[in-house]
Amino acid sequence: YMSHSGEVLWQEKHRAYRYTPFEVVDGHVIFGTAGNGGGLYCYRLSDGKCMSAVRTRGTTKYYRSGDRVICRGYDGQLICVDIFENIITDELKLPCILNDDSGLCAYGEYICTIGFTRKGNSPCLCVIKM
Repeated sequence: YMSHSGEVLWQEKHRAYRYTPFEVVDGHVIFGTAGNGGGLYCYRLSDGKCMSAVRTRGTTKYYRSGDRVICRGYDGQLICVDIFENIITDELKLPCILNDDSGLCAYGEYICTIGFTRKGNSPCLCVIKM
């Protein structure tokens, strides 16, 4: 992160590459990485303090509402993370596994995602009421 004068204020290295856009929320930057070591991250912009670093095997998509982020978990399940406290607040095992190709959309009180069955890798649509 750089100051207006171009001075580097802090930097952080990751094993995976950034996959989602950077999202700035209340003086923090949130983003997902994919590839080897993929995860969900949140850093305080002012000093680079890591607020969250959740290993997910790849966060290519997520849905944020306030201080909560819903995304794929390490074992392919759906998780809810308090992004500023680095706590997984909820976990939902689905009848399928989420991966980098799984979509994730929110419509009002519903979350829709596409997972893949363990046998045959067939697509599975999951609609979850929040």
